[in-house]
Amino acid sequence: MGRHILNRALYLHTRPIAWFLRLLDGNYFAADTDFIDTVSSVRGEAELYDACVDYIHHPDNRGFMRRGLHLRTSTARMQRLVRTTLSITIDPHNDDQGTILPMGKPKPTGAENRLEE
Repeated sequence: MGRHILNRALYLHTRPIAWFLRLLDGNYFAADTDFIDTVSSVRGEAELYDACVDYIHHPDNRGFMRRGLHLRTSTARMQRLVRTTLSITIDPHNDDQGTILPMGKPKPTGAENRLEE
């Protein structure tokens, strides 16, 4: 699943040569993989923003190929992917207008909400 998400989040011009970059350096996408791992547990817009900032400043996210040629994950593509993938629910006990549930976690049902009260 991680490789599928990586491929969806890569800049479009990077996708056809991703295999070659992995062949040159098996850890080339280490910063991207860390980014995906972090994003998989975000619970809101603020955490998503923080994950993007951390990714931009990741020590393995430097160099001409990654910064200059954009042979890496696009934070904008990742944000769009996260927003379309995650369920957004309204929490009646929270003043915010909604929270984002982590990927893979089902939307709570009414019965589960009553158990928490």
